[in-house]
Amino acid sequence: MFQSSNITPDKIDASRGYTILRNVRIGNTLQLDEVHLRTREDFDQFQELIRSTEKEDRRRMRLGLRTRPLLASSKAEKLSVEVRRYIAGIQHQGLHPRTVKVAERDFRLLRLACQDDLPVDQIKAEHIHRFFEIMDIWPRSANRKRFVGMTDEQILAVGRTLPRPRRADTTINLAHARLSTFFGLLEDSADMRSPMRSVKKRKVKILSNKKRRPFRPEELATLFEPARFAEWARERPDRWWGTLIGLFTGARVSEVGQLKVKDVRKVAGHWCISIRMTTDDEWVLGEPDESYQSLKGEPRDVLIPKGLIDAGFLEFVQDMKKFGHPRLFPHLSRGKKRGTNELNGSGYGAKLSHDFGVYLRKHITLPKGFGFHLFRHGIATSLKKMKVPVETRALITGHKELYGARMLREVYEEQTEEEKVLLQAEMFVDFVPEVSIPRYRSGQFDRALRTKKLYR
Repeated sequence: MFQSSNITPDKIDASRGYTILRNVRIGNTLQLDEVHLRTREDFDQFQELIRSTEKEDRRRMRLGLRTRPLLASSKAEKLSVEVRRYIAGIQHQGLHPRTVKVAERDFRLLRLACQDDLPVDQIKAEHIHRFFEIMDIWPRSANRKRFVGMTDEQILAVGRTLPRPRRADTTINLAHARLSTFFGLLEDSADMRSPMRSVKKRKVKILSNKKRRPFRPEELATLFEPARFAEWARERPDRWWGTLIGLFTGARVSEVGQLKVKDVRKVAGHWCISIRMTTDDEWVLGEPDESYQSLKGEPRDVLIPKGLIDAGFLEFVQDMKKFGHPRLFPHLSRGKKRGTNELNGSGYGAKLSHDFGVYLRKHITLPKGFGFHLFRHGIATSLKKMKVPVETRALITGHKELYGARMLREVYEEQTEEEKVLLQAEMFVDFVPEVSIPRYRSGQFDRALRTKKLYR
């Protein structure tokens, strides 16, 4: 079968439907740990390798030259080994569990594309192209009960029978970025060339009606119609005040959901909401330096606009101080995995984001992906129209860098607390959302605070 006496039957494995050669020596110059031959072309190329290698051996022997290896065996680890290391690394970084789960799925599909657990330096561009083909075929519901007990190959076979909506460009490009990072880390350690160098990203096409934008005046009027809004938010202070804080300040939903009562404070004589991380030592015994808060942007003090104060926000804060709970919105959980106390990484804002999304879709037809974050677009757009400098805008939005402007930290270091608050006061004079907001009544959430489950 093979034109080499060194390839004996005990080194040939055909149990997987194709030929695998293990611990193969060709002539005196070539030692290979493992060779995979799937097509007739693979066999022809391997036979040519045998002929050329043994011919070179004979030439050296005639000339009295010392034989030396022409090709070293692969020292790279198998894909499964490197994937385990990579996943452990991103878990150690504290990435969101869903991000880790998506990464694990992508590497499952890469293993399918390679059709075996190859050494990483044997993964080529054609395997990556096959990976992206499999991504379009792979069922969106592959983790559901109907696929329990099935192998990945069986799940892929089912996927071939299902309708195949094209994967979103952003999803494909996120997978591209993940694989580029993975193989980029291996280029030095495994002495290999990343196959991603030959694979380009997919060109992203965004229809104009799907681009993120602020809420339009008529949409805000619908959402904040007093009777409708009061009915939706009557049992939940986070729905009432969390949504209004988003409207008036453009704060991220994660920043709003994790606010503590002590984060509403006076700065330079003005009431502000402090977007920051503080320790939870007032209730986490034995963990004085722990905090379940997190920050995506920069810490900052955001002036409370007059519209929020007129709506009764400070009265609500006083009610929460009397109630004695450290969180401003204690109906929001930081997120735990079902059946365990392990955090799932969703954070305090997840429930508010979900609930607002349901409320939004019930009353307004908007493209997928439009939600709480549109409040942030609203204030950013309004401040831009007011010709507020980008560095000053960042004092409210908390962007680390905005349209090439200097880092927010640099701006903060140059200004006193009073200067920062006065700058915001000037901006907020002209920023008044055109909505009718029902007035808060002191004690209106007392029943909800007494009867509903609260979280720390």
